[in-house]
Amino acid sequence: MSDRTIDWVDLGDESTLFRARFEDTGLECMAIQTGDEPAYSVLQTLKTLGFTRIGTWFIRPGSEIKMSEILEAFPAAVRRRTLITETRLALLDPTPRVLQGLLTQKTVSTGGGDSLPMLNSFQAKYMPASAGGEPIAAIPLSLAAGTAEALQSVRDRHGDIDEWVCKELAYPTLEAMHAVLSPEQIDAVALSIDSIGYGSGTICADQTGLGKGRVGAALARWAALNDRLFVFLTEKANLFTDFMRDVIDIDALEIIGTPYMMNDGAKILDQLTGEVLFKSLPAKENKKVISSMTLPEGTKMAMATYSQFNRAGSAKGQFFVELCNGAHLHADESHNAAGEGSNTSVTFDDAVERAASYSYSSATHAKRAANLKAYMPLLPLSVRRLENMVEVLNSGGMPLLEALSQMLARTGRLIRREHDLSDMKIPVVFDEARKDQHEALSDELAPILSEISRLSMDIAGHLEEKTNDPEAQKNKDVYYSVHWGVRFSALKEQFLAACKIDHCIEQSVKSLLNDKKPVIVVQNTMEAVLREVMTDEDGTLRGYLTDANGNQRPASFKDVLKLLVDRSMTARKRRGREDPENIEIEDPDLLDRAQHLKEMIEFFPMLAISPMDAIIEGIEAEGRLLHAQGVIEQPWLIGEISARGVKMAQGEVVPAKEGDRNVTINQFQNGHFDGIVLTQAASTGLSLHAKKGIPDLRVRHMLEFQIPSDPVDRVQFWGRIKRRGGVNEPEFTCLATATSLELRSLAAQNKKVEELSANVSGSGEAAVKLDVPDPINALGDRIARRILLENPQTAIKMGISLKIEEEESAESLYYVNKLLSRLALVKTAERDAIYHTFIEAYQDAQRALAAKGIHPTRPRELPGRWREVHRELFDPGNPEDGPVFGAPVFLSTIEREEYVYPIGREDLLSILEDRMSADEAMKEQREAVAEFLKEHRGDFLKRALPKTYKSVIQALNARENNLVKVESDRLTGIQRSLREMQPGCQLTVTDDNNEPLTGVVIGLKLPRDPDDYHKAGAYTVDYLLPGDEEPRKATLATLRNDANFKLHKVSGTYEHDFSEFDNLESGKVTIQRRVLDGNAFMAAVLSAQRDIGTTTRITMEDGTTQSAVLLPLSRHNSMSAIPGRTTDPEIAFDILSQGGEIFTNASNRNEGMIIEADGPKLRITIPGKKSLAKVYQVPEFENITGKLQGDWRGMRGWIDPDDLPTLVEVIHGKGESLNFSGLWREMANEASMAKSKETECSAPMVAA
Repeated sequence: MSDRTIDWVDLGDESTLFRARFEDTGLECMAIQTGDEPAYSVLQTLKTLGFTRIGTWFIRPGSEIKMSEILEAFPAAVRRRTLITETRLALLDPTPRVLQGLLTQKTVSTGGGDSLPMLNSFQAKYMPASAGGEPIAAIPLSLAAGTAEALQSVRDRHGDIDEWVCKELAYPTLEAMHAVLSPEQIDAVALSIDSIGYGSGTICADQTGLGKGRVGAALARWAALNDRLFVFLTEKANLFTDFMRDVIDIDALEIIGTPYMMNDGAKILDQLTGEVLFKSLPAKENKKVISSMTLPEGTKMAMATYSQFNRAGSAKGQFFVELCNGAHLHADESHNAAGEGSNTSVTFDDAVERAASYSYSSATHAKRAANLKAYMPLLPLSVRRLENMVEVLNSGGMPLLEALSQMLARTGRLIRREHDLSDMKIPVVFDEARKDQHEALSDELAPILSEISRLSMDIAGHLEEKTNDPEAQKNKDVYYSVHWGVRFSALKEQFLAACKIDHCIEQSVKSLLNDKKPVIVVQNTMEAVLREVMTDEDGTLRGYLTDANGNQRPASFKDVLKLLVDRSMTARKRRGREDPENIEIEDPDLLDRAQHLKEMIEFFPMLAISPMDAIIEGIEAEGRLLHAQGVIEQPWLIGEISARGVKMAQGEVVPAKEGDRNVTINQFQNGHFDGIVLTQAASTGLSLHAKKGIPDLRVRHMLEFQIPSDPVDRVQFWGRIKRRGGVNEPEFTCLATATSLELRSLAAQNKKVEELSANVSGSGEAAVKLDVPDPINALGDRIARRILLENPQTAIKMGISLKIEEEESAESLYYVNKLLSRLALVKTAERDAIYHTFIEAYQDAQRALAAKGIHPTRPRELPGRWREVHRELFDPGNPEDGPVFGAPVFLSTIEREEYVYPIGREDLLSILEDRMSADEAMKEQREAVAEFLKEHRGDFLKRALPKTYKSVIQALNARENNLVKVESDRLTGIQRSLREMQPGCQLTVTDDNNEPLTGVVIGLKLPRDPDDYHKAGAYTVDYLLPGDEEPRKATLATLRNDANFKLHKVSGTYEHDFSEFDNLESGKVTIQRRVLDGNAFMAAVLSAQRDIGTTTRITMEDGTTQSAVLLPLSRHNSMSAIPGRTTDPEIAFDILSQGGEIFTNASNRNEGMIIEADGPKLRITIPGKKSLAKVYQVPEFENITGKLQGDWRGMRGWIDPDDLPTLVEVIHGKGESLNFSGLWREMANEASMAKSKETECSAPMVAA
């Protein structure tokens, strides 16, 4: 082997290329050894190519490198035959820590030395505690360790899980149980029964299709065996059949017997034969049962849907709550109970409180922070007490929701398993072939929509004038109309759907020809629109419309546009507290404009009004043609599951026959139907996957023709074909036009599914997302605002107000939502220009953030692998919350090593010399741009002038801020930059640690197009900060949005010596950071409440990833100033007795209650401001403190020290905490830990 030669590369200087391997870790890499000090250009190129510098070595993981890459760094490199022994290198030194982070992680630790095989970057293979068969599920990495810990706790309490669950469910043998329950299901049942023993409950959040139904059926069996009524609550009555199928499949029917169904007319079918197995009582008999509040004798299971108690105070609602008294309540599809403040949620909460035990089941249980209120019993006591719980969870964002899910898993209150998503992708198939056609249609639609928008705005102004009329004021009349945006959003989706019909037919035919069954998701049946368009004044539903010549014609999309105009001309009038009434707009000018609009619409091309029917007819017609040609054996038939009452057949509107969905499912599964269209009615509770025992095993291919607006429904649709027991892997495709008009909808879905995944899976990264730009976030909103301010005429066309301030917009993401949702109001050329300008600016800003380890929607990630070097107690936690949620928060110091080679002073001077020469050549261009801005400044200001001002001068002199002032400030900033932003001048910006840092400008790149001269986002600044290894890039707009940005004024001859770039630490350095960790949830809460850091993901040396709050460097030595807190009145009293204070508002002590020692008494002070004081001026407090006296400066009173525990109990009951100065933290923590040890020694074990 030593004589063998291979083609290799001679780098042409003192450098040598090797294929290397670290012996200790097996890391294979390409290694380049260079001379003592490589040229700066070589350093930069190698870094760009992914090499890590370690002294004179440059290393990149992997065993390949392209010749083109080598030539970038070493232009003189040539191929040469070389002995193979001279090209290989065994590295005996330990793999540097900076490279260990590049090793592919293959397992995830679950504690106790155990680990799970990783399937991908966000899932591991689920390894159950049960030994009852081969598991098929995955588990989110973020929940893996917590779930394993919870299951181990169950084992510690009850022994072998299979034997214990088998005993609880009274199966004769383990084999009998394993025959009907999978190991994943047994684990979930174990956690549920264990939680019942401690008076808590669980959420089975398994992904749709993994068998949650059998988990619920097993709990029904357990309840019947324990003489406890099982109350099954679900979304739709047809799901009773699915649940009873699971009851039968686990051999529990004889134990449970005949169920009672609260819903009138409900029935349970045999899904194979269609035979009715059970049905609800006759209506009169059922009414008697409800009024008597007593179930039929011997009933062990009651079934109902959420709709049965959606009216306040209904008899069914009262009966349902009574049913749950002492029963086990199982909430299937529990996200339906998550509507805050609704009658359904209020009744549901009462029922949970009365139930002896409870369980939740939903693959998408909590889609927003507000929905978590439905699961209040599972949350820690301190969180349940928070009166502003939703606000706290929202303020913490995705990191806080992730931490909450992770800790619920650790307590066993949440279990989530998923399908292996390694190969689940949802490609977006764009209809490129019809792009020109669709753009032409949208260009014809744009002026119509823009005119309707302006008409709607003028109608709103007209109605406002009528409301302000003295006569209307006297009668308390208020006139208003439905907001245009609500109607526009629906119309835009209808237009896009009409455009995609042919595309959907083509893709469906393609699937069928490839032996796949299309499952088409349609969001809107258009039934309501069809009825409104086609119903005569006498209420008769017509089949056709009549044209101007009296001829019959089918309804089309242009009729939807006319309907929109008619709706716009209808308003509402409300007098006082009377119910509002509909009125017609009678203003002659507005009526003329409406008529003109209808005339414009007459020329709009014909588009289908009912895409669902057009798709079904199109596929079946293509099938008949192919059958006639002999291509397929028989024509295709397409079924549907919908709840619509009318449809279009060959252009005629006709009644739609209501079909039994179970029959339709059987026809699809046995091959009678070759494809199927699903609407909202089919999003839950049905199985369409290819499984053993059915005749038709073709691959299911879901085509997302319209994506459901609710991410919960979308995920539920996926579960119709991706289910446990599938014999092949289903496919998914999202259909889209190739226009930018639809991209906003796709980006919105990214955001919705990501937020849902944070709540369900404990990680927003686990979401299966579409591969399109997703700028709907705070960063995107800031950029959208800037783009619109730079293009005010476009904003006017799109009907977007530019008066919304940035802080106000940030809450609703006003600008980015308006910009992307109203692209249809401008023609294609202008739309594409504004869209691409926006996306480029967004991606530019995103790259700048990525350089700091920041993502606009995900928690920050610290690069590299870290080790803990110091840890101290920061917050002792709350014992009332149990050992998991009540665990302490620690202040930890972590560190890692890295190799840095910053640009030094000499290299900087060389770079500046080159850039100054280039800048001199650009002098004329700079002057030309400056002159252009000076000459056209007035034009730019006039374009930004709002209607409320008569002139630019008036706007500039106005006291309030306005668009003219904003534009003037931007132009002034650009002009100053053109004068002063020269290579070598200083600037201050926010660095990677969110601290201000002064660096040096390398150069300024000017825009080429004069139309962009007034746009700050068109100027690119190169600059360097001390410690940088390469210059940074940012647009002038990005810098101007930086709160710390400052361009230092140059006076006289610039002779800065750049000493800050001298003697920079180089080579191997140790970096330290401080974090709050331990109790990740409480650390995130503290961060949200006190603004002390950023939730960050950190990878430790052993490969485990943890969530922690990263403290800014400026906070490292000032954490003692952060208030501490306690829940213990004795510790509070010790602080008071030593001269300290206790206060309930940690962020502003003067806005809450303050407790101080005052002689033998304790003085109580509350704010004098009424809005702040009223919280404490209630009987619960005043029974202890008496009525406090004072003035606007504060209200005071005194209590005995013996009353402090009672006062503390009331404070905690209001969701407030006992805070104290950080100076007392050490004393309080020591006392708290001492008490905790005493409790551990004396108290029996309790559940988390």
